[in-house]
Amino acid sequence: GPPANEADLSPQAQVRWDDTAFYLAVRVRDDIHRNDQKDGALWDGDGLQFSFTPQPDTPDAPRAELGCALTSAGPQAWAWQAFPRAPTGPVIFPLAIKRLEAGTLYEMAIPWTMLPGVGPKPGTCLGFSLLVNEQDTADRGYYGWHGGVSEPKDPMALGQVTLVGGE
Repeated sequence: GPPANEADLSPQAQVRWDDTAFYLAVRVRDDIHRNDQKDGALWDGDGLQFSFTPQPDTPDAPRAELGCALTSAGPQAWAWQAFPRAPTGPVIFPLAIKRLEAGTLYEMAIPWTMLPGVGPKPGTCLGFSLLVNEQDTADRGYYGWHGGVSEPKDPMALGQVTLVGGE
């Protein structure tokens, strides 16, 4: 259900990029962290899900959906859907997840090699969506920036990010 107050759930996210990776940092203010899941069920507890597409205006565009969570076994990452020629299932990329006094900090670097068709150059427009999954009790919920990750899984519902700057 919806958060009871700002201490229950309040996320902030930042993205950056360079020629090697798309960087995502999310600080989630959350009074209770709970994720007893693993592998493909990571979505069913506190954690993140995010999706990319190289063609945000195309109905049948390829789409990758990844996620990560801090579980009792430590940080885990998973790909539910991947671009052609990319693996699904457990994935490895630089990932740090730390439980803080009043929340959780997620920091990761998604290599561009995991996102074929998305070029790391200024002016590149890609589809991106981010969900923060929440499960303090038996009721679970999610809160996000744009759609396309939860039902329906639609690449045209992703938000659009344009890469600016660069080196």
